[in-house]
Amino acid sequence: MSAQQEFDDKYISSTEVCQQLGIHRTTVLLALKTGRLPDPVVLRRPNGQPQILLWERAPMVPILAEWAANRAQRATA
Repeated sequence: MSAQQEFDDKYISSTEVCQQLGIHRTTVLLALKTGRLPDPVVLRRPNGQPQILLWERAPMVPILAEWAANRAQRATA
């Protein structure tokens, strides 16, 4: 297994979260601010602004599954 595959298996990025749930990055940032998502590892730009948000994948799986289920339920309501 390559180092990239190991990294991808271990971590999930905000981009992947957005793609999985069909949401915008702003929604992810709001979820962080309101405590709906755990604190990520933040990789910052040289100016200090966040560029990449990463979480360990395993703890995020149930959180994302619940979020997806709630979105699906609201869509059918």
